[in-house]
Amino acid sequence: LSSFQAQKAKHRMPAKQNQQQGAGKQQAADANKDAKQQKQQQQQQQAADANKDAKQQKQQQQQQQAADANKDAKQQKQQQQQQQAADANKDAKQQKQQQQQQQAADANKDAKQQKQQQQQQQAADANKDAKQQKQQQQQQQAGGAAAKAGQKK
Repeated sequence: LSSFQAQKAKHRMPAKQNQQQGAGKQQAADANKDAKQQKQQQQQQQAADANKDAKQQKQQQQQQQAADANKDAKQQKQQQQQQQAADANKDAKQQKQQQQQQQAADANKDAKQQKQQQQQQQAADANKDAKQQKQQQQQQQAGGAAAKAGQKK
């Protein structure tokens, strides 16, 4: 092959590959479509079968359940009584713990509130004291001024 023909052959190859890939994609798309249709048909078939089976099973189950129900009822009653006794003990412990936690939480809350009230009281007392001191000073000054005025005379 001449170099020109070799180049031409190189250019032709990708075109062939592209066509093959395109065909592959189409087949894949068709396969998916077929698969969906088959799946739908199967599901419809299964749905029809399932309804038929469900009725038969339901009848059998009801008969079985009636027989089992009597046997189970006795067993369940015993189990429930045992369970209730076990639960009662567990609940009693949990309630006790919750009460203790609640009391601890309340104690912390009370302590904070008391502290805040004390601080507010102290602040209120401090303001009251400051006013009283100011008044006493003013009275003192007024008394001093009167005494000075008396001396001047």
